[in-house]
Amino acid sequence: MIESLDQSVGRILQTLRDAGLDENTLVVFTSDNGGLSGAGHLDVTSNYPLMGGKSFPFEAGMRVPLVMRWPARIKPGSACAERVIGMDFYPTFLDAAGLPLMPRQHADGVSLLPVMSGTGHLPARPLVFHFPHYTHATGPNSVLTEDNWKLIRFYNDSAGRFLLYDLAADPHELKDRSAEQPDKVRAMDDRLSGLLKKMQAQLPVPNPNYDATQPATFTRQSALDMATKKHRIEESQLRSLASPAIDRN
Repeated sequence: MIESLDQSVGRILQTLRDAGLDENTLVVFTSDNGGLSGAGHLDVTSNYPLMGGKSFPFEAGMRVPLVMRWPARIKPGSACAERVIGMDFYPTFLDAAGLPLMPRQHADGVSLLPVMSGTGHLPARPLVFHFPHYTHATGPNSVLTEDNWKLIRFYNDSAGRFLLYDLAADPHELKDRSAEQPDKVRAMDDRLSGLLKKMQAQLPVPNPNYDATQPATFTRQSALDMATKKHRIEESQLRSLASPAIDRN
């Protein structure tokens, strides 16, 4: 797959060169989610050292490759640590083409042109990820990331439904801070509720046929356990690979 992807990207870039368009064409390479993880026989991807993967509310499900090539505007080899989101592409493409922005159509996105060209920064803003669905990995959840703090809200938990991470100090989400930062949890939870209401987001509703005598599934703990188990397995595998071989002869 990697070889095929490399060949396909190469063909696109070569076609642009042949047409004399490569210097002033914006090429974007990215993904819509992290690699699949925790899916049994389909679990063929490693997102280590990040936690989780596709559909998880952890960073491995959200942090994806983003490479942009535009020699006329982007300095080759440059890098940017700004946190961006997929909704930023629409206003970015409008801005790159010299077209007026249309804020009503891209309310959740901003143009990335200032950071792409190295001439400015993005405005401080909250990023919301709303996932009111079930997958192999998790149940309905919402995520708010703001000022390097990340709150995860799980809807299948009546109590203890939050995870809180300080991404600046803990980018791999190995230490939940929710118990020691209750005020931060409440403030971010209120903020998240307000943003979801403003967006008119569809929220999960209680299932009238739910049998409370059955074990709870797709909860905060189940998602955390699945992601942590995979993380520990991969960490152990890497340690074994790094250990010197023992000559038993």
